[in-house]
Amino acid sequence: MTLNQTNASDWITFASEVHKALWEAADDAMEHANEATNSWSAKNVAIRLLLRSCDNFKGVIVLIKSDLVAESRAITRCLIENAFGARELLSDESKYIDMLLDDHACSQLRRSETILSSSSMCERLSEPERLKQFKNSIDKRRKFIDQKSLADKGASKSLYLIYQWLSDDALHTTAQSLRRYVGLYDKTQPGCRWSVVTHAEHIDTLYYAIFAALTVGLSVSQLLGTKDANSVLAHLDQRLNTMKPAERTYYNFMEMIPMQ
Repeated sequence: MTLNQTNASDWITFASEVHKALWEAADDAMEHANEATNSWSAKNVAIRLLLRSCDNFKGVIVLIKSDLVAESRAITRCLIENAFGARELLSDESKYIDMLLDDHACSQLRRSETILSSSSMCERLSEPERLKQFKNSIDKRRKFIDQKSLADKGASKSLYLIYQWLSDDALHTTAQSLRRYVGLYDKTQPGCRWSVVTHAEHIDTLYYAIFAALTVGLSVSQLLGTKDANSVLAHLDQRLNTMKPAERTYYNFMEMIPMQ
């Protein structure tokens, strides 16, 4: 299959094919879910990463079909985080699972601190002392997951550049993300407009989403030893490697944004 480099519909068709393969891999993987008695076994965590990626990837496709560029890119960033996690799980199972649990504990700690620092929120608690005790019971040495440290291990490093770019371009409220709504009045005066969508932007987004989704699928199928699923996904990955999107917009970070 040769994709039209300027027609997003061809890429949507390919993305749907990849999603179908991921979904079938997830169904195949579910047979392994009952093999482990520990809810946080490597197999169960791997399957959950794959299931989350299937849903994330479907979200990207649906949003692109609705011409929502920033929104589809925000979810593509979720897929990239899944890819970082799947590779780390494959590399060091126990370490990644500990990182997930530490990250959750840190989030609980931060939320507890936010509530206890607000008198109005504390007043709504029936037993504020219980929340204080819970907060104090959390080991303060626990840390949030550092996505950069996961990506720095080699193969994911270029993917981290995409992750950074998507943060600026879509996920957060930044000068770059607001630039999508800059227009011109009378061709000279800066103003505002609804975002203008191009096929190239959709193709760019789909390329990164497919790459990240396949990374998850290949890592999980390798960990689980599901050879048939791994073979199908590897073939799709080979096809992706022969394709290049029409534009690689993450290199635009070198372009300065006029603030006038």
